[in-house]
Amino acid sequence: MKKIIFILVTVLFLAACEKERFPQQKILIGTWVEESGNNLKIVFTEKQMFLYVEDFIDTMNYSLNEEKETLVLSQLETPDKISEIKMRYVKKLKELRIWNLLAGIPESENVIHLKKEE
Repeated sequence: MKKIIFILVTVLFLAACEKERFPQQKILIGTWVEESGNNLKIVFTEKQMFLYVEDFIDTMNYSLNEEKETLVLSQLETPDKISEIKMRYVKKLKELRIWNLLAGIPESENVIHLKKEE
């Protein structure tokens, strides 16, 4: 009986955990807004990412490296300069998490939490 209770508790615990997964492109396409209200917005199309930070707009080409589970970014002007960034999608929260996207801005957070605009 104790084994059954232990197994049930373990299964319930694992089911309740946030499950971070690498997102598929169809999930990404659309407009994402930072939850903390720091005027950060990201728009994904099929091949480009538009990054809006306050009065600054940057346009980049992107691809998804499913093997490394990274977002691969390249500038339009210098396509050979590539950045790979860790990214996850939490299905339960409908939240996109991107690490070190704004690494050049000292006061920026290490992980950006974004929600999709409806």
